[in-house]
Amino acid sequence: MIFLFTTAPLELPTWDEVSQAKHAAYRNLSDYFETWSVRILDEEGEESFLFDRYIAGAKYRISLRRGTTFVLESGYDGARQWMALHEARAFSIRDGPNEIFSRKWQPPSPDAVAKNSFRFNFVDGYDISFLSNPPFAVVSDEMDGEMRRVRPKAKRADTGATVTLTEWFRKDTWICARFDVVLKDAERELSRIEGRIVNYSFEAKNPDARFNLPQAVQEGYRRVPWSDIGG
Repeated sequence: MIFLFTTAPLELPTWDEVSQAKHAAYRNLSDYFETWSVRILDEEGEESFLFDRYIAGAKYRISLRRGTTFVLESGYDGARQWMALHEARAFSIRDGPNEIFSRKWQPPSPDAVAKNSFRFNFVDGYDISFLSNPPFAVVSDEMDGEMRRVRPKAKRADTGATVTLTEWFRKDTWICARFDVVLKDAERELSRIEGRIVNYSFEAKNPDARFNLPQAVQEGYRRVPWSDIGG
């Protein structure tokens, strides 16, 4: 389901409707590129990383890096899926169709995330997913300048602790351009996650070679079973 942008007050979508719309929007991209800057701040300090994503329909490539140091890469070249862990100098390959691309959206299962916890996932190749148990409910949906800002929230019944997610979407799309996650107990902020797109293009002119397993990885790393590296 795709929601249109208007100047009138927006009827609140469900969180499942938002998630389904994002799932479809990213799989409709034919020549896309984006780089995310992500910061995770908590009482122990700050961690940051960069995340690159290239999409051309069923073909994709993602890279997780800290500065110029690559940590993880994965992709699908049209015939096989691959993943490389650079710190372990290991890679794996799985032949066949891109099941991540063709998989229809489904609501997360009750055990997708542990009780009273939250997680987010960058590395499935397409949209960023946010999961919470207790589940999210959308509490606001409004225009913020040229972007649509959707805010779901989850609250623990026993302690009152909350997780509040805010996502900003580009006009007339469900492609995310920014997100904030704030985790609070009853009185104070426990942690915060901030994601910002720092570069993107809907006409990236991605060459086919971009989606291939790097030759240096194939020649210099050890190959391991897919179950050991790709889940």
